[in-house]
Amino acid sequence: MLLNLAIDVIMRIKLTKDLSQFSDDSCQVGKEFDAIYVAPRSTTVEFETDSGSRFRAFHYEYELVETAGDESTIS
Repeated sequence: MLLNLAIDVIMRIKLTKDLSQFSDDSCQVGKEFDAIYVAPRSTTVEFETDSGSRFRAFHYEYELVETAGDESTIS
């Protein structure tokens, strides 16, 4: 039996592309969200907007601002 040992790391991301072209949610460039990776080896993240809608962003649509427990911003 395989155990899923993946731990969800919460990180802060900043969008580098608009994602809300088909919805009224505010997923615009520069907006920051708390996000998690969708899979252990993936760079795709999932985040939730203020309205409760969930979105996914690919590595070229966001930049990492900080990870959980990180007090400084990542350059």
